[in-house]
Amino acid sequence: YRFHYDVTGHAAMEVVKGIGNGKVAAFVSAMGSAGTIAGGDFLKQKFSDCKIVGLEPVQCPTLYNAGFGAHAIEGIGDKHVTWIHNVLNMDWLICIDDAQCLRGLQLLQEGTDVLIAEGVDAKTAQSFVGTFGISSVCNILGAIKAAKAIKAGKGQNGVTFATDGFDRYPSVMERLNQTAGKMTKDEAKRRLDIFRKTPLDEWAQEGTKFHRQRWHNQKYYTWVEQQ
Repeated sequence: YRFHYDVTGHAAMEVVKGIGNGKVAAFVSAMGSAGTIAGGDFLKQKFSDCKIVGLEPVQCPTLYNAGFGAHAIEGIGDKHVTWIHNVLNMDWLICIDDAQCLRGLQLLQEGTDVLIAEGVDAKTAQSFVGTFGISSVCNILGAIKAAKAIKAGKGQNGVTFATDGFDRYPSVMERLNQTAGKMTKDEAKRRLDIFRKTPLDEWAQEGTKFHRQRWHNQKYYTWVEQQ
């Protein structure tokens, strides 16, 4: 917690200098050990209107509704609320579908020509190949949803993280080619909507007093009552 509060928090503040209004409007992070999201606690001390947005898999909605289950987003959704997670300071909780992460990753990895044809800078589109992992795509989709949740305007910055690289996932892509089909140009065009039109659907909770207390009670139950 202390490392991410200080180092990650400062890094996020440095990244937005000279971009938009130079502030962080939303700090978006999925929770595994819940270390990274501590950077949001630091940023709130610097930018009072900064919103901390936590992400979970739809398939394992631990905080969302005490749910559980297996999912394909590596490193998050551990079916408990970690002790270091300051849930009373979280402003939004958004759940991300692991199927969208997988299909989005396949697009970034294999749909470069279509991305360029649809207006993505060629150098940027090429840089996606071999860069992102499934958890990274989860965070990116979460950041898009977070911008909608806080009704972000022009010049407001959202910060998230590419937490893993593609080097862990070639076998996952091979399996996806078999189960979902290979990436054709038509399929790539359809999948652009994963990023362009990702909706803020029912899988989102605002950090009201009620929800924050419920999240805290669930954490208390995990660490005090169960243990």
